[in-house]
Amino acid sequence: MKKLGALLVTVATLALATPAPAAAGGSGDAALALGAFAVFNQLVRGETVLHDLFVGQPRAVVHERVIVPPPPPVVYSPPPAVIYAPPPPPVVHTHRTVIHTPPQVVYAPAPVYYRVPPGHLKHPRHPRHARHHWKKWDRD
Repeated sequence: MKKLGALLVTVATLALATPAPAAAGGSGDAALALGAFAVFNQLVRGETVLHDLFVGQPRAVVHERVIVPPPPPVVYSPPPAVIYAPPPPPVVHTHRTVIHTPPQVVYAPAPVYYRVPPGHLKHPRHPRHARHHWKKWDRD
């Protein structure tokens, strides 16, 4: 019974501890694939860190002589001449005198008022209705 319990605990632990496959989306999958391809190329070409252990002879180290040219000579030149612009002309403010005058008086004849016939305003949309009243007004 103890062996069966230990076996079940071991299986349960292994089942829960199994990692899920990596899923990082489109760009993450592309990055993982490029990294795996780079490692594969190093293994196939033999460019690993442990290459010297398996091949037997160490790689040849090439020392190149680095030639650095001397820096260019320092050339001093005088500073540029300072040119000042002339000052702007002075601004003269003139104050205008404002004179307020009374409004102009306009004389006009008195308005003329005309009498509106009584039936004319009764039906403004029916001008024919007011026509037969004109005879009555002519008598006055």
